[in-house]
Amino acid sequence: MKNERRFRTFEEYHLEKLQDPEDALGYLMVVLDEFARDHDVESLIYSLQTIAKAQGIKLDELDTQELETELSNNSVMGWGLLDALAALFDLNFNITFVESLPAFSN
Repeated sequence: MKNERRFRTFEEYHLEKLQDPEDALGYLMVVLDEFARDHDVESLIYSLQTIAKAQGIKLDELDTQELETELSNNSVMGWGLLDALAALFDLNFNITFVESLPAFSN
């Protein structure tokens, strides 16, 4: 019998990468940046579900529905969004503020 090589799907690869907390955090930062620009609630929810799945976090349908409703109503923005994500993923995090430098001009 011929040995057939099985390739991973992109989803399998992506979930494997997101098991690493640093990779998951980097992905989350990109997702939040994109959401800040396009307000695509469905993409945000899908990405959060992907991170949760990779991290072994069970998300209730109710949790994501509540977050989707709040995001769609624009009632969760800024710190409220971070609080909602922290509650959803049971996260503890520290935020460091960095003073931005003035733009260089010629």
